[in-house]
Amino acid sequence: MSFSFPTGFDKPVCVFCASSPGTNVIYTAAALSVGSSLATANMPLVYGGGRRGLMGVVSHAALEAGGVVHGVLPRALVGRASEATPVAGAPTSAVPASSEGKGADLLADDFQGRLSMSVVGSMHERKALMAKLSTGGFVVLPGGFGTFEELFEMVTWNQIGMHQLPVMLLNIDNFYEPIKALVANGVNAGFIGEKNASLIQIIDLGDAAANADPGRAMEWGPAAVKALQAWTFPAGAGYGFTWSEGDKTVPVTPGSATPAPLAAAAGIPMHAKSHAAVAPVAAPAAAPAAFAAGSAFAKGEHPHMQQLADNLAGRLFSFADSINPKAPTHHTVTPSVATGSSTAVPAAAAVPASAAVPAVPAAVDIAAPIATPAVAADVAPAPAQTQLPPLFTTTRYTSKSSLTPTVPVTRDLVPLWPRHVARLRTAHAHFRQRDGEVWGSYPGDETVWAAVQSAIEAKEKTGCGDWRVRVVLKPAVPIATIEVQLPDANAPPYQFLPSPTRPTTPRKLYLDPIASPVLASETSYRLYKTERRQVYADSAARAASRGAAGPYPEVVLHANGLLLESVTSNIAILTPTADGLGEAWLTPALDPATTPLLAGTARAELLARGVVTEARLTVEDWEAARRDNRRVIGFNGLRGVYEAEIADAELVQVART
Repeated sequence: MSFSFPTGFDKPVCVFCASSPGTNVIYTAAALSVGSSLATANMPLVYGGGRRGLMGVVSHAALEAGGVVHGVLPRALVGRASEATPVAGAPTSAVPASSEGKGADLLADDFQGRLSMSVVGSMHERKALMAKLSTGGFVVLPGGFGTFEELFEMVTWNQIGMHQLPVMLLNIDNFYEPIKALVANGVNAGFIGEKNASLIQIIDLGDAAANADPGRAMEWGPAAVKALQAWTFPAGAGYGFTWSEGDKTVPVTPGSATPAPLAAAAGIPMHAKSHAAVAPVAAPAAAPAAFAAGSAFAKGEHPHMQQLADNLAGRLFSFADSINPKAPTHHTVTPSVATGSSTAVPAAAAVPASAAVPAVPAAVDIAAPIATPAVAADVAPAPAQTQLPPLFTTTRYTSKSSLTPTVPVTRDLVPLWPRHVARLRTAHAHFRQRDGEVWGSYPGDETVWAAVQSAIEAKEKTGCGDWRVRVVLKPAVPIATIEVQLPDANAPPYQFLPSPTRPTTPRKLYLDPIASPVLASETSYRLYKTERRQVYADSAARAASRGAAGPYPEVVLHANGLLLESVTSNIAILTPTADGLGEAWLTPALDPATTPLLAGTARAELLARGVVTEARLTVEDWEAARRDNRRVIGFNGLRGVYEAEIADAELVQVART
């Protein structure tokens, strides 16, 4: 059956982008901004159905901001599940199942029918349907071969009159500067018409420094929306070809809204669109005139290149047993080509202070050990080796491609890896000093990485996936032993920064009904991550017994009237600043004597980047946040940053002692 978006929305926009997050946090932050901004502007998102890398971030951000998202998947990339799950565009007998499995977290996410999927027979049909649905145009984020192919095909369709839609490239971190030079060279060499050079719109925030500023990453979404809304088809561009579909001739002229049919094989008509105006980047004054349209295009043909394997990368979202499956979006955004200096497209109105993300330093030392306050010697004598709880840290690895193994696996593919290995190193040093030689020597950062790399590569060769990377360090003489566990992640895409707006599917946080005891004999186990986690299990059990949802609810611990952390994450509350002029994310301060808590890797990163600030937060602050409906976030090594909300106070009665 055919798919159509519900009424009441603006024209849908397709986003093309990478299936990997890239090496610079600015890419994921900008993708988050784009997804959120499209949803805020009431523009449905169309994407290729993946949940990895930038595609996962932009789609998930759109859903979290209340947007509508539709993915398009080729049948070859979709497995068949045992139960029937109707999916738009697929026969009822074809039941798509994510190649990542049915993670409990994914199935628990409730997007209220705002996420849907179409399953098609080929890559050509996929692209044709995405183009048909995306009557609002195309936005291109940084990406690889697949992104480049999608970008240039959509521009080519503009040139030959198959559609008239904006193609906006976001020049994030100046990624598309080479495209500007390439198009300018094509014009000067006589292969691209001078006026046709403006069929690509490259969006800048200003100069090169502004484009590369992580502190301005959240401006890319508003800038993209503003450019889409202002776009008009460039005067004099295109060839004005006449396209035929069977016996029906459909002329398309630049600037018209006449439909232009797509490939006969796909059998899907495309519809032109008129917009309102973004100044295209000027072509070089010396560029030759556009070459004349010849007869190279046979009747009914259209230019389809083989879509590259890079475009297939990205795991498919799990599908629930409901009418509307759940999955984040993926894809790329298209800009306008400059031949000299780029034309700046001003960002839309600044993000409100309540949603603003603090400036992120260009360089942050993440190789340094995580700072943990000195701990007084534990009262209890050192136990025997067999009684010592192992140390561990948990992070995430998501395959770059769903088709081919990523070998070798490099450190940059594991979020915040330098902080995770520093956590293990620091914890081992502490317990070896406390317990003595029973812990053996630390094996070394390179040895730890080699074990992790080897384990991930072995999994990659058996099938690409999305895994929780649990690195365990056990006491042994003469050298501590390393164990790497790789269960399925079962979590949304990793996010490095808070969403600029309040997402619609937060995780509920409950306040422990009883204050946690602060015992000198247990301090080490509160400050360093070990498998001795009874205090967290007890807290979760107490909340569950009083009505908190789930078998292991997300419960916030507190002691001496001060907030600590949740059973899996550090937390922060968006709080008005003292001068009353803005808001800031505040996270509970660490003090071994009064507020012992795990200094998590995501917490350390957010503190170093100035996104969160330490403060002594009280139970009263928690209740005020609930009363005032303030935003709350959690963050850990598996998920990165996620939106939370304070659960109904009636479920848990808080004891202040």
